[in-house]
Amino acid sequence: MYNECNSPNNNNNTKYNQILNSLITKMELEEIINYLPKNKSLGISRVTYELLANLGNIGQERLLNILNKVLANKNIYKS
Repeated sequence: MYNECNSPNNNNNTKYNQILNSLITKMELEEIINYLPKNKSLGISRVTYELLANLGNIGQERLLNILNKVLANKNIYKS
């Protein structure tokens, strides 16, 4: 897949760019959270993946809004 996406003659580059530049959907966030390992944290924040899994609908919606604002504004900070 990597070679296909990065091939200069690939006609699907526009498709991949659209995917990479699109906002995260609620379903994608739920899939990611369900896939995360248990008893692990996001780093120095010590926010566990279980906490994210137990946010509930309102918490996940707020997290989704924050993540999409970061992506839309391209404000990704170094930790």
